[in-house]
Amino acid sequence: MTTRPTLYLTVGLPGTGKTTEARRIEAEEKALRLTKDEWVKALYGLANPPSASDVIEGRLIEIGLRALALGINVVIDFGLWSREERSALRQAAADQGAAVEMR
Repeated sequence: MTTRPTLYLTVGLPGTGKTTEARRIEAEEKALRLTKDEWVKALYGLANPPSASDVIEGRLIEIGLRALALGINVVIDFGLWSREERSALRQAAADQGAAVEMR
């Protein structure tokens, strides 16, 4: 019997340990870790244009949902401060047959 994949959502303000927790989840749950700050830095360096954040978040969510569809655990490492954003991700994960855990 196979288990369904899990989407882990890290929630919190900057500097509260979200990435540390995401790395722990990545190792313990064999999850694909999608950390927005690392992608912004890799693609834009110190420039960090305001428009980059939304574009990168959108792409990482697409990748995460595809991984869930393939049966892979995913940890999304963003702030996820808005209830609407969390609700949308929970629904998208459910649509893929995945469980969701918020940390």
